[in-house]
Amino acid sequence: MQERYKRVDHNNLELAITIDDPKTYTKPFVISNAKFKWIPQQDFEEQICVPSEMLQYLNVIANPAGEVTGK
Repeated sequence: MQERYKRVDHNNLELAITIDDPKTYTKPFVISNAKFKWIPQQDFEEQICVPSEMLQYLNVIANPAGEVTGK
């Protein structure tokens, strides 16, 4: 798997994820193309990948993101 980040200009970033496994597939293929735009004054919360903090992550970010709204 290859992740390729490209800064298109000051405010835009592109990500392409390519799978290249010649033992399994006949040719490489892109599974994701994502574009990100910088939003000034945007707040980011630091996220650290630590197993002991997984439960907090699930409660604060992951579970609320999967909830269905508008019921």
